[in-house]
Amino acid sequence: MNKLLLTAAAVAVFMINSPAMAGENAELQDLDKMSTAERALKDKPAQAILNEMACKDKDSGDQVKDATDGTMHTCP
Repeated sequence: MNKLLLTAAAVAVFMINSPAMAGENAELQDLDKMSTAERALKDKPAQAILNEMACKDKDSGDQVKDATDGTMHTCP
């Protein structure tokens, strides 16, 4: 009996939250169009991300070799 009540309560919560999660914000309604990673990396090329990763443990002004084209990149 308790399991049935818990299941019914869980279903009710999910049904109530669904419209609340959509809200009026158009960006929330389009979550399926773009993954979280795509939204986080929007407008940032892979080369820039790789250069940031290479400079993570380096000091400002140090140079690292670019992973995509082999040129030297100066860390900010």
